[in-house]
Parts: sequence; structure tokens; C-alpha cells
Amino acid sequence: MWEAYNYSSVFKEPVRIKDLGNLGRLPFSVALVDVATFFIIMGIEAYFLGDMIASLQNKLDFSYTLFYFAVPLFSVTTMNRIKPDGKKIYFYLIDVLKFIFLYVLLNRTYQNFKPKEKHSVEEMQFDLSEVKICG
Repeated sequence: MWEAYNYSSVFKEPVRIKDLGNLGRLPFSVALVDVATFFIIMGIEAYFLGDMIASLQNKLDFSYTLFYFAVPLFSVTTMNRIKPDGKKIYFYLIDVLKFIFLYVLLNRTYQNFKPKEKHSVEEMQFDLSEVKICG
């Protein structure tokens, strides 16, 4: 008998990079999400903490290595381990940002898939004639 195979585990696997084209090949594959997260964190550190890291370079010789390599690498490995609600942290953060924007900042609620203002109060009427009590 033919049995359907569940491919959902394949789609959860991140896109990996091993071949760099004309630059050569890596001996191991690296997830594209991890590389992008590494460079985003490194860019945020360079933009917001660049002056502090440069001033620390006079006191600690390894501050550039610490802040521009070790901190982003630690952040990426930590983000891969954290799975709130069983989701990967990237999807969880996107959902939290959607919730904050759609519900908190726009001050909306949804009723029957239609947006309503949160403070609009309408009187509701319930018809109890068709209620059946089982027991």
C-alpha cells in the first residue's frame, strides 16, 4: 500500500551555503539565516557601540575580536537555541512585531475578520430561546 510521506521536516531546514562561487568552497555548510544575523548584529554594534569599542581598544588589545566576532557569534548560537512557543526565534519576533503594530499601536480589535476600533462599544443582544441545556 502506498503511504504519503510528510515533508514538513525538510521545509523547516534552513538554506545552507557551502559553495562561494569563484572564491572557493567552505569545508562546512553555514545557514544563510545565521550569516545574515551575524552581520546584522555586527553592523548594529559598529553603528551604536563603535566609539566605545574603539576607546576600549586602547585598554584591551582583543576588544575588536571580542565585540565584532565573539558577541555576534554568541548571539547567533543563543538565538538558534531559544524556541519560544515551539517556533524559531525569528518567526516569533516577527509575530510579536506584527501584534504590537496591528493591535497595540493602531488600537484595533478584530470582530468577524473586520477591524473595529477598540473603544467602540455596541450593545449586544442574545437570543436565549434556542439554548438547550444538556445534562
